[in-house]
Amino acid sequence: MAEKQGWAKWRKRSQYKALATDAAIQLIGYTGHRSENAVHIRARVLAEKALPRPGASTWSRMRAMMALYNTEELSNIAAYVEMDGRHIAIKSDDDGHIKMRVPSNAALPPNTDWEAITLNAKAPNGTLVSVEIPIIAPGEAVAVGVISDIDDTILETGTTNFLRNWRRVLIETAEERFAVPGAVKLYRALAGSAAKPARPFFYVSTSPWNLYPMLALFKHLNGLPAGPMFLTRFHISRRKKRFHRTVEHKSTAINKTLAAYPNMQFVLIGDSAQHDITIYRQAIAQHPGRILAVIIRDVENRAELEENATALTDIAAQNVPVYVAPSLAGATDFLTSEGLGHLLVRG
Repeated sequence: MAEKQGWAKWRKRSQYKALATDAAIQLIGYTGHRSENAVHIRARVLAEKALPRPGASTWSRMRAMMALYNTEELSNIAAYVEMDGRHIAIKSDDDGHIKMRVPSNAALPPNTDWEAITLNAKAPNGTLVSVEIPIIAPGEAVAVGVISDIDDTILETGTTNFLRNWRRVLIETAEERFAVPGAVKLYRALAGSAAKPARPFFYVSTSPWNLYPMLALFKHLNGLPAGPMFLTRFHISRRKKRFHRTVEHKSTAINKTLAAYPNMQFVLIGDSAQHDITIYRQAIAQHPGRILAVIIRDVENRAELEENATALTDIAAQNVPVYVAPSLAGATDFLTSEGLGHLLVRG
């Protein structure tokens, strides 16, 4: 308890210092999404400061990566959007996050497209700061979306052995990171276009929001489809066991996505290293008929572990096709063989 209180006091002093001495703010907009009845908007308010640029040396690249975590979050910053003649106001929370679900009855476009919302925030010195937030709007006739993990599913991170992969985690920038074998081929086939995907892609990960810029740049550089990301809040003092955090976070994000698009089915893509198989089994049980297929990148043969093997058996028993392999290169052929070739966008 004492440690938790100490952390809270440190955060409060940090926020006070930022507000008192650095009136400028940085407003970061995260990719949002829209359904037939609501627009989902997310952003974050930080104290503005120059971030180091990664150079050639190991030290400069480490400084640039660590700077993503060394942020000063600003709470209680007033923000608003103007939409459909309405002025919708909100204030940033204790972690600087702004999260809005704005009711809307605007019809979806014929085909999946990008829209934009301008979010405005007022700095302590009265300066108005604005950011344009991209919003993906699935086409009204789109019947299938994709929900994907990130770490070891599209991005090689080596989450199973931090000590062996510390350089990758702490030093390598988005330009130096590698995509999982076969991921680019699969995602391009499902999207048709990275910039204007034919269907919505939602990314669910336990990576912290601090890494959002790096992850977004990585997807762009590798031609992976853009889409909303559901990440986690970074807390040094967090004591909950990682298993429960992972399951709770990913399950909640998947349930909310399925609830936002009740007429849409989904393909779930993940890996065998972070309980994705167990989480996907749970989603299939809770939402019968909503999951068309499960695609798993097998990391270090972890699909053979008892927990994963049992979950895979349960998924197959629900007549949901499952692909499991060390690479995603064969996933497109798998979808075709399972009668789901129509999901692959040509061109």
